[in-house]
Amino acid sequence: MPEPEELMRKEHQRQQINRWREQLIERVDNAQRVQEQTRFTPAYQYTRRMETPLAQGIPTDGAIVQQAPPAQIHESRRARKKREEREKAMDLARLQELKVQQMEADLTEDREDMALSAYYGQAAADLIGEPVSRPERFLTEDHLKKEQALLKERLTAIDLSETAALKELESQGKVSERASRELRWRAQQDRASAMGDYARLLPIGSALRQKAMLAKEAQEIKADKLRRLYKVLADETMSQEERARDEATIERHAKYDALKAIFRSDNPLAHEDATWTNPITGGTLINVGRAFFGGTKPMYIFEDRSQPMERDGKTVYKQYLFKEAVNCIGKYKPEGALVTEAAAALQQRICGEYAIPAFAAVQTIDGKERILGSFQERIELGEGLDLFSWQVNPTETEGLTDQLKSEILREHTLDWLLCNFDTKGENFLHRTDGHLSSFDKEASFSYLKKEGADTMSYSFQPHANNTLYNALFSAYAQGNIDLDLSAVQVQIDRANAIPDDAYLEMFDRMLTQKYGQKGSKKRNEIEELILSRKNNLAAEYERFFGALRQERQRNLETRVPNSGAAPEAAPS
Repeated sequence: MPEPEELMRKEHQRQQINRWREQLIERVDNAQRVQEQTRFTPAYQYTRRMETPLAQGIPTDGAIVQQAPPAQIHESRRARKKREEREKAMDLARLQELKVQQMEADLTEDREDMALSAYYGQAAADLIGEPVSRPERFLTEDHLKKEQALLKERLTAIDLSETAALKELESQGKVSERASRELRWRAQQDRASAMGDYARLLPIGSALRQKAMLAKEAQEIKADKLRRLYKVLADETMSQEERARDEATIERHAKYDALKAIFRSDNPLAHEDATWTNPITGGTLINVGRAFFGGTKPMYIFEDRSQPMERDGKTVYKQYLFKEAVNCIGKYKPEGALVTEAAAALQQRICGEYAIPAFAAVQTIDGKERILGSFQERIELGEGLDLFSWQVNPTETEGLTDQLKSEILREHTLDWLLCNFDTKGENFLHRTDGHLSSFDKEASFSYLKKEGADTMSYSFQPHANNTLYNALFSAYAQGNIDLDLSAVQVQIDRANAIPDDAYLEMFDRMLTQKYGQKGSKKRNEIEELILSRKNNLAAEYERFFGALRQERQRNLETRVPNSGAAPEAAPS
């Protein structure tokens, strides 16, 4: 009997065949519409999708009382030349799009034959209980050349439409950098989409499909950079300082991407259609594409087909985010994935239902283990205060509710135990149930032996960026916000309830990878430091909070006018 993973792969192939059929029907309908239209409108009219319409306030009703005489407008030679260039560019774009749609119509029958061949080939393989050995055979050499020619023409159509759209924008006046960036981003999105459509038409499991998916991903990376650059300009609430910082970050990440192209080794899970068994549910996880949520490490979205859900009348699946076990320039770094797994185990004990499940993906070949990366459950996002922006201006209190502050304190306990000093505002997410969770713990335990790491303060900052906790405690000490410091007692009690042996066991795989087997001098030293943070947690909070209250009292007293009356007691 086939293994569950193989059954899920076959189901994935059947779903692909169904998608082929749907695409065929849609393309046939499109081809018929093209033939019926008397006036053709290009598909790639980027300017019609721009956020700022090119024409506003045009009346849509009313009758003409008297025909106006034709306007006598003098057109300069330069203006006429510009107009003619614009009209020529739009004509070229229209003709190229017509050519593309005609080619797609001509390919309908070939695609149907390929889909039927794949369907019957898979059915025959199912009968004998064996996987399809050569999925490439579903695609003839002649058909492949036609699909590649179509892709080339589609990309040309996008280039021509981008040029025509830019000339149309220029006719309205000087083109702003914001409009230019949006136009380039949307055109690049279409290039990535075109290459994705081509890749997904190729047989699942074929080398051709895998190569095409990698090319599609490269286009997606370019589109994401353009999207982020556009977003920086489009956000009118950003200060110049924030805008400069974000643009510098985008350029730095682009340099990391260039280095990853040199140093990054192939990862079997970093391909669309790749599968992995979920150790939590036992279901099969399937890679459905690259994820772009910031950060420097490649991430992918996996769906667990054993966890279907209904959303807006459609069946969707529980998703997980896979992060490769590499550093920012693509070199192999297994520690991060194992730290993520260990941190998730501790988060479950400390934060309970607000923990984010995670596990490492470990591949064993010829008795040797290779850490491929980490999986983390993707949490549905709700509404809440933008903690990234708040950290920049921690004097703003609107939206900083008592519940939110208490939950930040809860996560502080977790990060203190993990010796993680890299939790910024963007490392928190608001859940749909109104509560908070923190993520990205790969920097945990990096500074266990660093001077100052064993003493709570709001000034210790080993990374270039400050932490949200430092901003929170500093604002409290300055008297700008109130905090219920007793909220951490729940987490202190939970940590104290974990026996030392069980506590260290949560970090065993990570400790073995970084410091060797149990009993070594180096590992014993690290284990003592980890246990010390847990066993001294209550005492360290008492010392730190006592110093915070005293500093807060002094700062509040300096704000009271010298009237001879005693100042009011500062709230806790």
